[in-house]
Amino acid sequence: MTVIPFSGQYAVWLGYDQDSRKSARLGQRVTLPNIRPLYLNFALWLHSEESCDVPYYDALTVYINGTVAAKNDSVCRGTVADQWQKVSVDITLLAGTVATFVFEISSVDSLASVALLDDIALSERAWGQ
Repeated sequence: MTVIPFSGQYAVWLGYDQDSRKSARLGQRVTLPNIRPLYLNFALWLHSEESCDVPYYDALTVYINGTVAAKNDSVCRGTVADQWQKVSVDITLLAGTVATFVFEISSVDSLASVALLDDIALSERAWGQ
């Protein structure tokens, strides 16, 4: 799979690789600005080989301080767009604090699911506003 980054030259690849991993995480601890409103914005490309005709699916989860802030628990071929999407998560309640962000993609079997992340940023505006 070849994907052009959303912007610039690089994007983060999370998920299936030659080692057949079933989950991958990327995280960072950040001191958040004390502005309101406050959003975590990022560009996301999801790709999956997972079939949608099973009772379980792969998942993409965003954790903030260990709590689920956003989750797509039905990642499969029929639910992913195979194109860049702009995602915004309202984190206003955390403004002015230190927070740990973790992006995780997990697979329930050997079929590949991949998340590409780009342009991860904090902003006073959600994308599209």
